[in-house]
Amino acid sequence: MKKIGFIGAGKLGFSLGRHISEKGNGEYSVAGYFSRNPESAVAAAKFAGGSAFESAAKLAAESDLILLTVPDGEIENARHSVGDAAACVPPLIAHCSGARAFPFGSLHPLVAVHDRETAYKNLDGAYFTIEGDPVFIDFASAMLTALGNPYCIIEADKKNLYHAASVMVSNLVCALTHEGTETLKACGLDEEFAARAWRSLFLKNAENIAELGPILALTGPVERGDAQTVARHLEALSGDTREIYLLLSRTLVNTARMKNPDRDYSELDNLLGTAPLRRGESDLCACVESDLCPAKQTGINLQDHTHLIQQTPKMQLCSANVRTSGKTIGLVPTMGALHAGHLSLIEKARAENHAGFVSIFVNPIQFDDPEDFEKYPDTLEADVKAATLAGADIVFAPSASEMYPEGFASYIDMDGITERLCGASRPGHFRGVLTVVNKLFGICLPHRAYFGEKDAQQLAIVRKMVRELNMDVEVVPCPTVREEDGLAMSSRNARLSADGREAASALYEALLKAKALFDSGETDPEKLCAAMRAALASPLITVEYAELVDNDTFLTPAAAYEGCLLMLAVHIGGVRLIDNMML
Repeated sequence: MKKIGFIGAGKLGFSLGRHISEKGNGEYSVAGYFSRNPESAVAAAKFAGGSAFESAAKLAAESDLILLTVPDGEIENARHSVGDAAACVPPLIAHCSGARAFPFGSLHPLVAVHDRETAYKNLDGAYFTIEGDPVFIDFASAMLTALGNPYCIIEADKKNLYHAASVMVSNLVCALTHEGTETLKACGLDEEFAARAWRSLFLKNAENIAELGPILALTGPVERGDAQTVARHLEALSGDTREIYLLLSRTLVNTARMKNPDRDYSELDNLLGTAPLRRGESDLCACVESDLCPAKQTGINLQDHTHLIQQTPKMQLCSANVRTSGKTIGLVPTMGALHAGHLSLIEKARAENHAGFVSIFVNPIQFDDPEDFEKYPDTLEADVKAATLAGADIVFAPSASEMYPEGFASYIDMDGITERLCGASRPGHFRGVLTVVNKLFGICLPHRAYFGEKDAQQLAIVRKMVRELNMDVEVVPCPTVREEDGLAMSSRNARLSADGREAASALYEALLKAKALFDSGETDPEKLCAAMRAALASPLITVEYAELVDNDTFLTPAAAYEGCLLMLAVHIGGVRLIDNMML
């Protein structure tokens, strides 16, 4: 059993000790307390467990971890009070400050501690941040997991930024609520009614934020772009309260832009003296490029709003933080130009995991035709908006130079299955697919990756790579999403002419006819393929292949059987389309 010692017997020491005693499950317990006030140490030990120690050194000798639960200004002295015990029986040492960084570990609970006797209940399921060397991180991660507390790792140089964010969420709302209550009373409302009214409003809004995230939960005149109402509010208010309202409105107008990127806020900008939120190269909120964002995502609320990351190191940090906090990642790899098929994958990934990641990267090395690559749509801003509505937490959209820096020379090849069907007509295509998927798995660290069944051969080769290279990723196949006439949804559909789009409906009809023939008892692959080709007979359609294959080897069997795949690839007006159907 691991023992935790506390230097400091104030509110936080009381609460953390009691929490560990109640939730340690026989793995973690309280060694005891040392305090400059011996009576406080005795009271804490009686309340939370362990013993009261007469010196910090003796406590250290009995502990696996020493937590310095003292005010920030006393942390250094508390650390030195451990004395030479660390040289004999070296315990891990950590402080509990959210704002300070020291050359030893940090474990900070994201919770308000109001009193010594009851605040420990607030620690049940509370979020923590941890920071320190790998040894401490391993210890703290295991302990918080055993205690049932979600956590994330934060960099030392981001502590002040992190703590400022925590204060905004927990402390500043108290001041704002007080100002609101006083303003209600100034309207002539009964003081008790005003207090109850703000409490009801605050709790309902908190529920909305918890369910929707602060961006989507935003309502009111600023969100609507109602400059006239805001102007009347400013006219009615005075003094500090007016200044607070003005400052908040200036902040809210940029929050509103995130929720409604197409709405015109120019009247509010003129009234408030604001300007459109500064955008980074991603054309999304610059703050999401902060290194704090990944930690925030893993530790507070994964549904705030979608964050766009374009640098590999930041994406890897984000992924590692999610994984080390014990949460699962679902990844949907895409090349953008998102449609309903993609969105169904994103929704599934988000529903089945704690975090839903989407990659958007038009992979140049999987295109055998440079013209096809150049014509591929670039709709990043619209894609991020669509991914947000589908529930994505992170969109990873790297550049080609980010994925393939100068001198890149490492590729994934696979024999056999990649040389048939699409592989035969598109040399190097699957080499590019496997290489980029391998890189995305290494960067995004998914527990599960979601692929559409429309790209059946791609799905098969990715599964084969994962299996043969012992990758710790579950490949999740997802049903093909179709238009009303059965055409499989594809980013390429938008490039079809009106006549070409009408002709494209023949793909699904061809699959249905071959399947109906099989269902009637026909098992000859040649006859089934002939039925597909007959249905595709059109001057607008050039058939690349119409085949029946085994679902694993992608070879044509001697006779069709349930589980085989009908596979199609055609060209319509220079647009290549594929589809398939399982017998």
